[in-house]
Amino acid sequence: MLDAAQKTDAALRQAVQDALTFDPRITAAHIGLTANAGIITMTGTVPRFIERYHAGQVVLGLQGVRGLADELEVNVPGQHRRDDEGIVRALTAALDANSLIPPGQIRSAVHAGLITLSGECDWHDQKDAAEQSTR
Repeated sequence: MLDAAQKTDAALRQAVQDALTFDPRITAAHIGLTANAGIITMTGTVPRFIERYHAGQVVLGLQGVRGLADELEVNVPGQHRRDDEGIVRALTAALDANSLIPPGQIRSAVHAGLITLSGECDWHDQKDAAEQSTR
């Protein structure tokens, strides 16, 4: 027989599963979930980095979720993979194309697929625009 904490975790896990399944931005078929004392752990794979981001935002937005351990792997299909140079070129183009970000204000570096942005913004909206362009 399940105790109260196990019932709560089971209900929370189901709520997370439902939320991920019904979000059109997320391919939830390969996402595994566990819940333990309100902490959700996501495992498995998604095909795009933006899906990983959206899945985390969905989970953290649910009532009852106390924390998230994001162990999702992004399995980018071969034709869409880029090396670090390709990532930084695409990122620079995306930042340059965003009219909210003054030219040359934000710099980017990429190492092993990990992006680091640096620079200063005059307005919070510019920071948000740089983050969105990076995603």
